[in-house]
Amino acid sequence: MKHTQMEIRRNAFYIELENCINNLCTEKLGLDKEGGECIANGVSEFLMQHFAGQNITFPVDYLAKLAVRDLEIYQKFNGSNYFELAKEYCLSETGVRRVISRTRKRLLQTGG
Repeated sequence: MKHTQMEIRRNAFYIELENCINNLCTEKLGLDKEGGECIANGVSEFLMQHFAGQNITFPVDYLAKLAVRDLEIYQKFNGSNYFELAKEYCLSETGVRRVISRTRKRLLQTGG
């Protein structure tokens, strides 16, 4: 049976969502794998049951992209704590540098 592009994208979305939630639950909250999977599957099922058939769009303007996480990293940055921030936020040091640079530029653009 051949799947449509929409079905492929939808399934990929749910798989990525479940993996992300599972990783957050196990790595950040310290839950066991089974607990993380249970929560991830629950969120996925909730979305399917409550938003089935709806098209949902996510904003792409640069203010929306200035995520809470990025602001937290920027605010915690003291000029030399790249390694600590990378470990705390599960990023590489290069990733932390990019977040800080991107956030600084966006804040300057908005006058923040």
